[in-house]
Amino acid sequence: MGFKPFGIKLLNKALKVAGEYLEEYFGALIEIAMGVPKKVPEQPSILMYMQQMEQTHALLWIGGLADQPYIFMIEYKMAYDRKMLHERAVYEIMKDRKQGA
Repeated sequence: MGFKPFGIKLLNKALKVAGEYLEEYFGALIEIAMGVPKKVPEQPSILMYMQQMEQTHALLWIGGLADQPYIFMIEYKMAYDRKMLHERAVYEIMKDRKQGA
């Protein structure tokens, strides 16, 4: 039997909502990269946390690694994967533009 953290249903719901915000955010950025005139959306908080962690090399903030490491790791992995998908999509768009020019 695997480890099931307390409140896994609430965590899954929160991750789903965070994932939807990330999809919306990165989708808007891709549209902007494709030339669609659109206002740059506000960055989701999980991305701000990721940037702070990457810039300061600090893994600690309220509700983060110090309090519940499994939640932090799940949140980070989900946000990191979405960020990588976005970067790949933008790379492909730019590559297509160069080839078409």
